[in-house]
Amino acid sequence: MSWARTALALATLLALAGCGAPVAGPTPEPTDRLTPVSVPNASDDGVAPGVTEDGVVDATALKDAHIAQLRGGDFTLRRVRVERYANRSLRARTTLDATYPGDGRYRIERTFEGPDHDRLGTGGTTIQYGNATGSVRIRRAPNGTVLDRSTGPPVSGATTRTALLTAPFSGRRVLLIFRAADFDDVTPVAGRDAYRLEGGGVADPAALQSLLSPSRVEGIEDVWVTAVVTSDGLVERLEFAYTAIIDGRPVRIVRTVRYETGNVTLDRPAWVSGNGTVSA
Repeated sequence: MSWARTALALATLLALAGCGAPVAGPTPEPTDRLTPVSVPNASDDGVAPGVTEDGVVDATALKDAHIAQLRGGDFTLRRVRVERYANRSLRARTTLDATYPGDGRYRIERTFEGPDHDRLGTGGTTIQYGNATGSVRIRRAPNGTVLDRSTGPPVSGATTRTALLTAPFSGRRVLLIFRAADFDDVTPVAGRDAYRLEGGGVADPAALQSLLSPSRVEGIEDVWVTAVVTSDGLVERLEFAYTAIIDGRPVRIVRTVRYETGNVTLDRPAWVSGNGTVSA
């Protein structure tokens, strides 16, 4: 599909979608609980579930294999979104770090920074630590000052969902990125049972719109994607970049997701001590 046709398709979809949350804020994830899935087998040519030497042929199979590798916990997730203007100056940066050691505890930290957040007064960091007995959350201003501290009730389930990360196992971003972009270059990673996937351009405009909605963006172009996927389907790294017109100015947006499983450790933060609600 030519860029002109792609831009036209995206413009139509964006017009139908209407206005939503500002682009500086991340898109909420669905809050449905994880439904157990069987582990898909690697493709016949030995790349990964849903992936052949020609690229991604079944994004759902790859997403299901990725979720299965998270093993009900014992993983870390780092998600970063960086927005820069054409002169490379920073517009906004959003970072999320989540740690699940697999024993019912978790720690999630979410940070908003950059000139756009400074202008809107939305900058700062929120951290939540919890286990089976409850949770403690603090909110810090950009200068580190604690603005708020609150406690939460116990939440059932091996992998707890919070407002900071509502669906740790949804796989929604992974699925939509692999559907939206055209991954057409598959290369083995030297010394590892893993593959690097790269590509450019839009393969599915509808999936791209679902991924970006409800952000107010237009004129999507220069789409580029890269990923590192193990042969059993774990998406270790996924980077999705594109240029969009925001408030009348072109902005380069790079979204990076990293997963790591196994041997995950977590120490109780010092600011949790003395609360009495969370004991471990």
